[in-house]
Amino acid sequence: MSRTHSTALRRNPALPSKQSRREWTALILVWLAISMMVSSFAICNLPAPGLDYDEAVCAGQAKDFLMGPPHGHHMPGTMAVNLFGRPFPLLVQCYFGALKSWLLIPSFAVFGPSVLVLRLSTMGWGLIALLLFMLWTHRLLGLPAALIAGPLLGLDPSYFFMTVHDWGPVVPGFLCRFAGFNLLFIWWQRRKWRQLFLASLFFGLGFFSKVDFVVILLGCGLALLLTHRREIVSAIKAGPGRFALGSLGFLLVAGPFLVWEAGWILQRSQVGAAESGLVEKIRIILAMYDGSYFWRLMDAGGRFKHMFENSSAVWSPFGLALLVAAVFLVVEVKRHFRTDSQCRLLAFLLLSALFITMGFLLLPGANRIHHALLVYPFPHLIITIALVRLWQRKPATAGADLIQRVLVV
Repeated sequence: MSRTHSTALRRNPALPSKQSRREWTALILVWLAISMMVSSFAICNLPAPGLDYDEAVCAGQAKDFLMGPPHGHHMPGTMAVNLFGRPFPLLVQCYFGALKSWLLIPSFAVFGPSVLVLRLSTMGWGLIALLLFMLWTHRLLGLPAALIAGPLLGLDPSYFFMTVHDWGPVVPGFLCRFAGFNLLFIWWQRRKWRQLFLASLFFGLGFFSKVDFVVILLGCGLALLLTHRREIVSAIKAGPGRFALGSLGFLLVAGPFLVWEAGWILQRSQVGAAESGLVEKIRIILAMYDGSYFWRLMDAGGRFKHMFENSSAVWSPFGLALLVAAVFLVVEVKRHFRTDSQCRLLAFLLLSALFITMGFLLLPGANRIHHALLVYPFPHLIITIALVRLWQRKPATAGADLIQRVLVV
């Protein structure tokens, strides 16, 4: 990764066009390879397991809009508005909007509503979110990091299963956060209010899609404030009117939803700690990182209360790698904060992961993996940047250099 790409959230000179085209080509080819692998895994047994209630109600409202009024009733809190004489979904339940239903309407209109179309559509949107993530990583950390982080996230078992079955749902949240991160970084470089408006619009859509999206906004916002306070203040002072105008995107989308749900949010904030299940949440985090969550759930017959009673037959070292990478980056930040401009970016990634994880642990009633996944993709970025920095480091001897590169691989 060249110094041109070690941005630490600052403006960069443009790359030469030929180099830029080569990098974009490499990034797209890697994304296509990941997409083919994910698709080959998914289509082996796409209808299994059966529909989750989140899948059913989102797909049901999309189907209603295309085929007319529903027969019977949806879940409590469902809301639709009349559009062209048909019920256009607005709320799926009282605490999340119908963005997932909107994403399903085009594919249902073309191929018809079915379980296969539902899950292939969900997987397709998940792969688009992965591409947006790789594009953001490319802008933030450079091409080598993007080519590492893409497979790390796309082939993560937790990300894979959730972007096929989408219990939660989480795919709209992935789309909104990665689109928002891309646009926010472009605004940071160019300082055009339009990019900020679109970024805040996507963040508002993420909050509208699921109210727990606020954990991401608060966690990343606090991390950014602690690591780049001067830049934020400077950007606001340079154009307060444009900054305010750009921030309107969030209020336009999330404002009405926040007013509707103020009572529900206040009620949930008063839920006792017993419902939060701190021990259960820690188990969810560990199972998410070692890739065993869905194996455990299926092995327990879908019974959440019994999924941690037995040991898992599958295990991934991802969580251990994350711990080692985080410790390494903390040491790097402490040692080189004054001399390495990238260290503030490292601090932002570390603090974002920490604050979002704390938010998940404190969020009342958040006791499923789709809540724990709010921290994605920061763990993958932490591992990625640790690998890149280790690869670039030049040890004193050739033997040490060989050992270091073997360990990185």
